Amino acid sequence: MRLARIPIFFFLLLPTGSLPALDDAAETEVLLEKAAYLESIEGNPREALRFYRSIRKTGLPAQIIARALLGEATCLDAMGQDEPARRKFLELLARYPDQAELAEAAREYLSSRLWDTPASYMPEKMLFYAEMVKPGNEIIRLASSIRGTPFENPVDSSRTLAANPEANAAQIPGAGSTRWISAFLSKAVFREISKMGGVAFGVPAEGDPENNYLAVLSAGKSDALSGYITSLLSLEKPRVVGFIQDMPLYEVGTEDEPEPGGENYFLAAGEKVVVLGRPRQLVEDAVKRRSNHSTSLATNSEFVNAWSKKKDSLMFFFLDGGEKFTGSPGFKEMANTLNLGEIGPVSMAISTDPDTDTLHATLWTKKTNPQKTSLLGRLATDEVAPDLIRSMPPESLGFFALASNDLRKKISDIASGIEALPNKQRPPLANSLRAPLEWLLEKEPFSLLAGQTRSVVIGSYPNAALLKISSSLKEFGNLSALQIYRPLYFAALQFNEPIAGEEILRKAIAEYAASLPGASASLEFRQEPLGKQPGSPPHHFVQPLPGIRPGYIRIKEQFIIAMSPAILKAAIRSRNLDDKNRFPLPADGSSKILYLRPKPIFSALAPLNKRIPILALKNMKAAVLSTREETDTLTINLTVSNLLPTLNGFLSNLAESINESEIIPSEK
Repeated sequence: MRLARIPIFFFLLLPTGSLPALDDAAETEVLLEKAAYLESIEGNPREALRFYRSIRKTGLPAQIIARALLGEATCLDAMGQDEPARRKFLELLARYPDQAELAEAAREYLSSRLWDTPASYMPEKMLFYAEMVKPGNEIIRLASSIRGTPFENPVDSSRTLAANPEANAAQIPGAGSTRWISAFLSKAVFREISKMGGVAFGVPAEGDPENNYLAVLSAGKSDALSGYITSLLSLEKPRVVGFIQDMPLYEVGTEDEPEPGGENYFLAAGEKVVVLGRPRQLVEDAVKRRSNHSTSLATNSEFVNAWSKKKDSLMFFFLDGGEKFTGSPGFKEMANTLNLGEIGPVSMAISTDPDTDTLHATLWTKKTNPQKTSLLGRLATDEVAPDLIRSMPPESLGFFALASNDLRKKISDIASGIEALPNKQRPPLANSLRAPLEWLLEKEPFSLLAGQTRSVVIGSYPNAALLKISSSLKEFGNLSALQIYRPLYFAALQFNEPIAGEEILRKAIAEYAASLPGASASLEFRQEPLGKQPGSPPHHFVQPLPGIRPGYIRIKEQFIIAMSPAILKAAIRSRNLDDKNRFPLPADGSSKILYLRPKPIFSALAPLNKRIPILALKNMKAAVLSTREETDTLTINLTVSNLLPTLNGFLSNLAESINESEIIPSEK
């Protein structure tokens, strides 16, 4: 499947600029229009190409030449001449970068092309597909996270010390898995990986995920990588079993005559590509498919649509036929949480931003027949106001934000859904939620407060007083840290009617304060400036007990509630932070937002559980997960900050776990 041709009106709408003051000026414009007509309307790129090439004269304005170059490239693409088309697109970008509209069109073609990707080797229907899209220098940058860990190659570590004696020496790998892993993590290998054209792994739609797979390595500009891989495989003494399109086909494995589903796999090795997989027919078909330009995953319309959204991703995933996974533990609950009825194609792109040292993961899928009656599917999906999120302190342990035009009805629907579930189908969390939700709906003035609220953020904040002494308690270990991070809770609200909402809020705070053991019998709201800075909002509070001040501040249309003035001051500071010093803000239009600082939370769990997810979470400084839910589309965005320190910490912990037992506990 070729990329769509540029329609003729695209050329006609472009600014024409100053045509040459020559006799052939009118002829040049006619040739451009005729070429565009032949390409887009008549569907005759071969004839159109002849007209575009006839315009390549000296003395013509840059815009005319650039338009002709773009036409040549799109015609070559339509004719299946992949490499010449790419060269023309790149020539346009190199020679005429100032032709903004034309250069952008060329960039779109190059970024969305499927000409030489591993997808052209894959069957049209795939159960799962994962590709490293653009290794580039990003791989070399990410490789720096290995420094100082037992996975660092000891040779590279020694070179670093020789160049900089004051640098921290990597832990020299001992016996076991870390030593063997570090043998391959050298700077030379990473440099070669960065030159690759792409690496992909896939499972065919009709295949068995445990036994059938296909992997493709496109060497790209690397002259050594494919040879390096085939040299490693030669240690296993592969046996030549045939040839496909002049490529030798090897059988590699530990058994001379394996049983069906055994360990042997097959590898076709070319100068610029290595294809391996199991069974043999899958590998043979892959090579023939690419050579013959046959139907492939690159012609799957669902895949092409997803691929066009990946932008400059480092990794790209595509999953089709979600019914294969419906039996997995927790899958149904997750589908209901995301308000998905049937699982269609799902795609995800992962990219990194060197300037901010962040990782971004974006998932797209279709919502078909949403289960609006499902319990978890009833969660609010209205848009959360971005300004509400700016008040959330980045030092919070975490918060959850949602919005609904009728929050009280949303709560009532959730409570009713819990009640309707059979006892054996109620998860523990649902049972624990039912009582407080019902209380909230029945107890005034709290029920009235829910009826006035249209957006809410609920979060936790570390106990500042305890944090001050945390450094002196480190010797007690991580379990003591769990006590240090005993949080205080806060909330931020937006009301349908601010005046009426504030009146009910004051009654709710007074009701709560009066219920505290030992509270004063007479409570009145006080008001005083929250800070010394001009324009600081007044702090409205009651004081039921010494040192306890339940209260709120108002910032524009927001009401921020907390037990401590310190949290309210942190909210004001947060609003004044620039984007570089705060947690990554979610995209506009997000409907559910979850912010989490896993490092202080999960580090306490490290001695109890050494599973890989916990090892990753305990090193993650901050993450923001948000959803955008439209009529038939769901988009989920995840942003993780401090990427390199997170990877470095994870690798150190992983090496420690491997060296302890040589086995990472199963995730099952």
